[in-house]
Amino acid sequence: MTNSTTHTELKRKSTFNPIHHRGNHINTFFSLVTQEIRTINRNIRSQPNLTRRERVALKTLSENENIIIRRADKGGGIVIQNKEDYIREALKILEDGSYYEPLTSNPLAKDIGELTLLLKQAEKDGILSKKEREYITIDHPVMAIFYHLPKVHKDTKNPPGRPIISGINSLTSNLSHYVDVFLQKHVTNLQSYLRDSAHLISLLSNIEWDPSYLWLTLDVSSLYSNIPHEKGIATSRSYLETDDDLSPEHRIFITEAISFILTHNTFSF
Repeated sequence: MTNSTTHTELKRKSTFNPIHHRGNHINTFFSLVTQEIRTINRNIRSQPNLTRRERVALKTLSENENIIIRRADKGGGIVIQNKEDYIREALKILEDGSYYEPLTSNPLAKDIGELTLLLKQAEKDGILSKKEREYITIDHPVMAIFYHLPKVHKDTKNPPGRPIISGINSLTSNLSHYVDVFLQKHVTNLQSYLRDSAHLISLLSNIEWDPSYLWLTLDVSSLYSNIPHEKGIATSRSYLETDDDLSPEHRIFITEAISFILTHNTFSF
């Protein structure tokens, strides 16, 4: 077991822009290429790949405030729903007090303060590098957004919705990525791990089929919501404790990060 800290390659994207550092030679080249592109564009007549009726239809749909357009949960394609039906299904999901709790105020400012303290202490203890702490920190986090995808493969008239939380640039988005780096290898080593359908077919090809075997399918409802936080954290901790590349302090920090993510998973609808 090692006492050293395992750092990742995570860091913020570079803000370097070569346009601010170019000299006369680059300016001349840039000007010549720009002129050549303009000449080419003048000599080429662009042809739309949609008919006029198709363009009008798309414009009409996009401006219709009484409908919601979403991709189908499975099978590809898109689904056009009445906005009232879409909202009704969303509220049906969100009003389930077993999984969701309405908030009386926006906790984002308080949550930012808590995460800042957690990250600063981890950097001070040498668990996080400066680049990792900067990567995890979202300067101007946005509130995650809730939406749902219609499961038309189950019901075409009143499809149930698959809840989705869009957390891009939310407070915990990069922290989740950091945690995922350390948990992924444990997930892929699980006996029950299936990457995708191709992986399943590959595993089945190694099985000698017996006439007594039966095909069975299971449909899990609200998979992630049904995982108790305490048990999820405890299970993650048990796998982290088998990771000899992590110091005890690092394991504690990752566990605290998981707990923060699960207990600060706020969003708006």
